[in-house]
Amino acid sequence: MNFLEQLVAEWYEYHENCFVSTNVRFGKRGNGGWNGEMDVLAVNLSEKTLWHIETSNDAASWDKRKTRMKQKFRLRDKDYLDIPELKGFKPNKIYRIAVLGTTNAITDDVKEKFKMIELLSAPELIQKITTLMKNLHKESIPEKFPLLRTIQYTFWYGKSKRKTKSD
Repeated sequence: MNFLEQLVAEWYEYHENCFVSTNVRFGKRGNGGWNGEMDVLAVNLSEKTLWHIETSNDAASWDKRKTRMKQKFRLRDKDYLDIPELKGFKPNKIYRIAVLGTTNAITDDVKEKFKMIELLSAPELIQKITTLMKNLHKESIPEKFPLLRTIQYTFWYGKSKRKTKSD
């Protein structure tokens, strides 16, 4: 699992109150193997919401990325019902999100090319997380979320103007 997958998994479990599974295989082939794998699958049972999130550090052209993303997000809504981890779960809403690690900002014309997939740059994701952290400085994030906790500590202590005994 790469850094972005771990960060996304922690974020959806912590902030969206989801059950999260990573590297979820789907489409078992009769002769062995799988048709594909999802980086992160997040499910909120109470809201009946599902997130399929792919992370990428791809630096190819947008046209090549589009081709790759179409392949990664080729599942139709009904296909999610056949994933063993989702047995019996019928979501009311499915989100498809690609978190891109090699892009600072994503322009509207690029977003338009991807239609059914929400594109989010890694800096945008981190901005969302740090915005939340501004309000959580008195509430410690549980230790089972090491990346979110590191961001919280960095944000809080990096901005703190408190004096220490060594000052």
